[in-house]
Amino acid sequence: MIVAIALVGVLVVFGVAGTFAAGAKASTVRLWFVADGPVCQALPDECPAIAMADNGDTLTIQAGGDLNPVAKTASGSGTFVHKDADGNVLATGTFTATSLVFFKSYGTTVIGGNTLEGGLSLINIHGVSASGVEFDGVLRVDCVLGHPPAGADEGFRLVVQTFDLNFNKEVHGATVFVPVTG
Repeated sequence: MIVAIALVGVLVVFGVAGTFAAGAKASTVRLWFVADGPVCQALPDECPAIAMADNGDTLTIQAGGDLNPVAKTASGSGTFVHKDADGNVLATGTFTATSLVFFKSYGTTVIGGNTLEGGLSLINIHGVSASGVEFDGVLRVDCVLGHPPAGADEGFRLVVQTFDLNFNKEVHGATVFVPVTG
């Protein structure tokens, strides 16, 4: 509860609170944050977010944008650092959201009249490393506010389709969806 209150306070400072919807609807646009923006202002210890592959490689990201479940659109961007199991940096770079594959709401939490939402999204991304290597992947963002199903874990995962890399374990970092109107 303290985490959600801190996040709402930061969202008010950023001016996002004025656009909160009274309730989440399928047609509502949502802002999404993975250890970025207001999430880091409210919860600095949760930033950046980290996921791990089976071979021990880690991926660290900070990202945010918006998505529309009805139109199946997503936009936004983020940064990444890919390290091997020994902590050696293999790649750094940026990525952009290209489309929305899926969104399922876990429900909303209203604090101080402002609505935050839990849910699961799958977002297609296109990335470019600092060395110019391009890749495509699917970013999974999972926020456990509301009423998440058993087994849901806060954080992100990323399947890098171009190189058959699967960062399939959430390690660290907070996420949130914010329903907006207008």
